[in-house]
Amino acid sequence: MSRRQVAALLISVGTLTLPSTVLAQKITVKAAAPPSATQGTTSLNVKITGSGFAPGAKAEFLKSGTVDPDGIKVNTTSYISNTELTANIDIADTAALALFDIKVSVAGRSGKGTDLFRVDPHEEVCTIPQSDPGHFQYVGALNSVVGGAPRYAQYLGASLAAGVAEVPLPDASTREVLVVFSGMLGSPGVAEIFFVDPVSGALLDGTTLGGGAAIQPHLTVALPYTSTQFTPYVHRMVTADLNLDGVPDAVASDNGDVMVAGLVSHLNANGTVGFAAVPFPVPSGATIGFGMSIAIGDTDGVPGLEVVVIEKGTFSRKTSVFPRAHVYRLAPGGMAFELLYSASLTVQSDDNFGNSIALGDVTGDGRPDLVGAAPIRTVGRTTEAGAVLVFSGSGALPPYRFSSTAFALVAAAPVKNERIGETVFVGNSDSDAAGQLDVIALGEPYALIGTVPVSRGLVFRGPLSAGSTERISDAFGPPSVALAKGWGTAWRGTPVADVDHNGLNDIIVPASGADITSACNGRGAVHVFLAQSDAQGRLGGWQRSPLYQPADDPSNGGFGGALAWVPESSLLIVGDPNRTLGGVGAAGQIFVYRVY
Repeated sequence: MSRRQVAALLISVGTLTLPSTVLAQKITVKAAAPPSATQGTTSLNVKITGSGFAPGAKAEFLKSGTVDPDGIKVNTTSYISNTELTANIDIADTAALALFDIKVSVAGRSGKGTDLFRVDPHEEVCTIPQSDPGHFQYVGALNSVVGGAPRYAQYLGASLAAGVAEVPLPDASTREVLVVFSGMLGSPGVAEIFFVDPVSGALLDGTTLGGGAAIQPHLTVALPYTSTQFTPYVHRMVTADLNLDGVPDAVASDNGDVMVAGLVSHLNANGTVGFAAVPFPVPSGATIGFGMSIAIGDTDGVPGLEVVVIEKGTFSRKTSVFPRAHVYRLAPGGMAFELLYSASLTVQSDDNFGNSIALGDVTGDGRPDLVGAAPIRTVGRTTEAGAVLVFSGSGALPPYRFSSTAFALVAAAPVKNERIGETVFVGNSDSDAAGQLDVIALGEPYALIGTVPVSRGLVFRGPLSAGSTERISDAFGPPSVALAKGWGTAWRGTPVADVDHNGLNDIIVPASGADITSACNGRGAVHVFLAQSDAQGRLGGWQRSPLYQPADDPSNGGFGGALAWVPESSLLIVGDPNRTLGGVGAAGQIFVYRVY
């Protein structure tokens, strides 16, 4: 045979087309669907795609790079086509958390695809723990689904205030009604007002209050925004009977859009209650920061209540603009607020003063004091230890005014980054017979004492003066950092009251981002610290009793985003502004609990 003939023969063999049945002898494994599953999954059908499959094929799942199934059992392998199989598998609770190769074998042939399947940890199901049944009873919720959509759908419960009204009825009788005010986040900027039975907690909107009264409607009141540089967000609400008609009024603020307004009540002859939005005059020069915090109380020793509105200061290397406290009173006729005076407050540039204030005579001299938070003040060499500033009432006779300078309350052993004073409030926490008011100051949720996480509140027992500090026993807090997330930052309401009726006042603090279990991250909780008595019947410390949402919302994080405690009715109102309702995210919800 010549060289030309040999070459031709080689070319002929090299271009020979083989039958498809011969090519199919090679098995390839390309993909798996689903590509992953969790430990403990049983009877899962996994679609395996590739080529060269044939009837009788068997699949194996092997931990990548090994011949070990490591917890995956193949129950059956079903032949679908020469490119598809279905493997039914069980994954043990103890299966390796790893990638797995898939090997397919048939008639002495095999092929393998690497890293095609993954085993993930168990999917933990969030089961909301039961609140202490000895102290809390869930009553109901104020938002509802109507026609497949939530009745209120813009962060309902973002801020709350509540109070009991004595409503005169047409037949000359009266009816006690709990009025619940809710701020929202979103345009156009409104307040929602609910009417609730103060004993049962039942919603009374759309019902008659009795005594021949007309139907009491739910009220949606437009707030007097003059500009909306930012999305309207009513982040503060406080309540008191400002016009002395027996019905609580409220004050709402949105410092971002420089809006502070009163929701002033009026009684109708038909036995219903209405409210009108009454704007606060904005002082000259006030901008963003006006309305950062608000409080209602007697500030001057003269009969009647005042409203204190804080305007935050601004500090830079070139300028120092100190915060101001603007003191208002509802004018005669009840349809306007008048500015009584403004006080410039001397603070340090690193204080971040003004996020939280409270009113009350904490010095014990008979004059009302202004208490405010300075959470990032450096104490000695301890950075951001935090402090509480007390601007004492001044003047020999009423009307008193707040001093422009303050004395500071700091922890006995300051802790770096604890930020004591992140939130402040005033109350008779130790239930002393004289009714002397104390200052309760909450710290930052993520502080450390050394390397140990700590979240706590401190009680500074009145009467207070410069140098006063907490006693060793006057500290309280949640048991873990996980349960402290959001600690105290969302508080709205009266936090010191005898909720369990043992003669000692208790303290209520929300933690709207608390991880209540490992599977219930960020769901939120409310910590109720129940006062415990010593052998002499005095305050001996606190025992925490947690309150949780009644049912889980997997998209939720924010139970305890706002609170309103109403001692006259024994009802605790809890806002959950991020809750999904009727398929609408962050529609918001308000829960009602009875406290024993």
